[in-house]
Amino acid sequence: MDCDAYYSGDPNASLALCITSSMVGAISIYILPFICIFGIITNIYIGYVFLYEFKKLSRQSIYMSLICWSDAITILFLGILWMIPAKGLPFASEGRIYYFIIYESVELCRFYRGIYSLTSTLASNLLLLTSIDRCLCIYYPLKYRTIPVYYAWYLIGGVSFISFLCVLPVIILVDFHDIGTFTTCWLHESQAFLQIFIILFNNAGFIQTIVILVLNIIFMIKMRKTFTKERLADPQSIESKEWSASVILFILATTLLLFSLPQCAAYLAAFFFPSVMEKSQSEQSVRLAYNIADIAWQCIFAQNASAIFVCWQRMQEFRQVFYRLFLKGPLQPLRKYVNEAQSTIH
Repeated sequence: MDCDAYYSGDPNASLALCITSSMVGAISIYILPFICIFGIITNIYIGYVFLYEFKKLSRQSIYMSLICWSDAITILFLGILWMIPAKGLPFASEGRIYYFIIYESVELCRFYRGIYSLTSTLASNLLLLTSIDRCLCIYYPLKYRTIPVYYAWYLIGGVSFISFLCVLPVIILVDFHDIGTFTTCWLHESQAFLQIFIILFNNAGFIQTIVILVLNIIFMIKMRKTFTKERLADPQSIESKEWSASVILFILATTLLLFSLPQCAAYLAAFFFPSVMEKSQSEQSVRLAYNIADIAWQCIFAQNASAIFVCWQRMQEFRQVFYRLFLKGPLQPLRKYVNEAQSTIH
């Protein structure tokens, strides 16, 4: 529709809106289903491996398992239940077929927005908790390394409660509102502070991601100064495992920041455009900003789905668990070849 308006010479149409709308629609219907299905399956699997299959359960592995499961739920609710039917189907059917789950009822809208806001915020906060925990263990090893593993569940409970408080306004205050010619199910435009807070701290957790990245840089610098190169090169050493885990967190935080930055900027722009632009211009600009935010979400889903490749590359124990779980039954004859190949993987 946006492209039809542009090529028909509509003075209110925009080439940028045409391009971004087409990108969102095409990705949502042709690429995103595969990313979402793969991401849900692999994140559930990674969470299971971290929690149940590692030889030694640690606080960090508990955190990571909950992060992966939270990401899987976010992909399900935001990717499959929203983006594919609301963005992909209209693109593929030229506007004839579409489904918007948030417009079924206010109660369903509040539930839906509350769930994906909670899981995405929880994942960001747990990743921040993981980084803080690791830094404390390195800088104060005698005090924090002796903390029992089950204390992780207390910390997870506290972080979950804080995350719930962060999204509680969404669950309570979200309602149907008319904005120009559109109806939306979101906070009222007068609730400016809440909207800015949600943009910065919820969704992809822009502020948390910046803190995570800074903490991991500090953490890795400390490890480089403390551990010897020989210990870091030994795949069986504790130092090597700590370094691999730090690299994973650094990669996850860096890529997440890369995608959450334009998302955060787009949401802020969509919030401020109506107050600084004329109505005819602001509607197009707001839609363009939301398209950019949707593309950022699609990139975040792809990042979540690629977590299994990062774990595979950086964690030898993760590869060993994969071989142990899948090279059984009909694949048993392959075990000897895998064992030979495994000895060459570092």
